Amino acid sequence: MSNPCFLSATQLSQMLQQGDISASELLACTHQQIDQQNPRLNAIVTQTPELAIEQAKASHKRHAKGQALGPLDGLPIAIKTEFWKQQPALA
Repeated sequence: MSNPCFLSATQLSQMLQQGDISASELLACTHQQIDQQNPRLNAIVTQTPELAIEQAKASHKRHAKGQALGPLDGLPIAIKTEFWKQQPALA
């Protein structure tokens, strides 16, 4: 298998649903990529690895039971915090 970090969300979603990869395996690959690239890029400022591992395990259990929350369940994501700071407050 090629590096899952470079596959599309659609491909990864299918792999998770078919059991070809677990959310924990995908997260480990993602963390490896972050560890390799982030010192140069400084793109990920705040990391919560313990929470991510906990959530990946829960996602794996849901997938194993056929109860995924949706097609993105188990896909690691990063949120650009500056984006949220620049948005106007919702009333």
